[in-house]
Amino acid sequence: KTSLMVAGAPPLELDEARLIVADGHAHLSSSAIRTTTMDDATVEGDFDLNQHSFKVILTSRGMDLAGLQRHAELISIPSFRNLESGNWKGQLSYSFDPNSPGPGAPSANSDQAGRWTGSVDVQRATLTLPMFATPVRVVAAHVDLDGASLTAHKIQARSGDVTVTG
Repeated sequence: KTSLMVAGAPPLELDEARLIVADGHAHLSSSAIRTTTMDDATVEGDFDLNQHSFKVILTSRGMDLAGLQRHAELISIPSFRNLESGNWKGQLSYSFDPNSPGPGAPSANSDQAGRWTGSVDVQRATLTLPMFATPVRVVAAHVDLDGASLTAHKIQARSGDVTVTG
C-alpha cells in the first residue's frame, strides 16, 4: 500500500501501486485508490521521461467527494475543488505536454499546457460558489469537462428558493 498525504485531507490510499520505468517512460499501472473504505476508483498514469509530458486517468465507480476536495484543490480539477460533499463516478483525465500548449497559452512552458477532460456523474453533492448566498445542493448531474469548459446535463439542483432542472 502507498499513501498520498495532503494537509487537511484524509490520505489517498493506493493498493498495489506499480511504477514501471522502461523505454523512456515511467508508467503507473492501474491501481485502486480510495479515501474511504467505500470508494471504488482507480488511477493510472504515464510520464514520458524524454518529452516531460504525462497523462493521468482517474476512473470512479463511486467515490466520496468530501475526502477528495483538498486533493482536487491542489491539482486544480475544475469545479471539483468547490464540491464539499457527495459522490462521483465516471472518468477524468489530465494531460500535460510542455511542447503542445493549450489554446491561448502564451508560451510552451505555461501551466495551460495541462488540460483536464472527462465525463462524470455527481450525486448528493454540496457546491459552494461565491455568487450564491447559500450552497447549491445537487441531487444529480452529469458533467462533461473539457479544459476550462464545464457543461452540466440532466441536472437537479437547488440553492435557497431557486431550483434548477434540465
